Amino acid sequence: RDYMEQTNCTDSARVGVRCSVGGFKSTVSKFMVCWNKLPLCDDNIENLCIKSPACTYHKHKMCDGKVDCVGEIDEKDLICQKMTTRTCQRRVGPYGELPIPLAWLGDGIEDCEGGEDEKPIWSTCGADKTLRMVADGTVCQEVYVCLWDEPGYVDFSELCDGINTCGNENNVCSKSQDLPELFVTVQTTVDELTKTLS
Repeated sequence: RDYMEQTNCTDSARVGVRCSVGGFKSTVSKFMVCWNKLPLCDDNIENLCIKSPACTYHKHKMCDGKVDCVGEIDEKDLICQKMTTRTCQRRVGPYGELPIPLAWLGDGIEDCEGGEDEKPIWSTCGADKTLRMVADGTVCQEVYVCLWDEPGYVDFSELCDGINTCGNENNVCSKSQDLPELFVTVQTTVDELTKTLS
């Protein structure tokens, strides 16, 4: 069985996903979202789901302002803390125009119906290992660079928060908090004037 009868929905109340099916723009029934039997969309977007002990939900139900799981895990995930200021129509669900997590920008998966999340139109900060997407109007700040590649950096505002994003930054924090305060006095002489710096 190929479940093709679950594509090209004429009833808008049944539409769960907008995608290409067999190379043609189409829709897939909401009953096929997170079903995981076989991909109907060419890019398998209908099966990009998160399974937790509380529930299973599609990634596009995250950070949408609607609680779908016990404990609000779909709304309290870390990626929901950094959202775009611009909005787009997510490809899964009838949610209308919504901001999306910055983590979805440029990740190789078209989350917005027009694919704008994969286009180079978003604000960035940093370069190379610290290149990151930021909300429009964000002032670029220095970051703590991770020793390993994932995720590459941690914002200074997130250092010493008890979560080892890089794997070692909280160890660095605890060691730095144990150091005694250092005072250094330097004297310089220029044109017979002595200046003391502390």
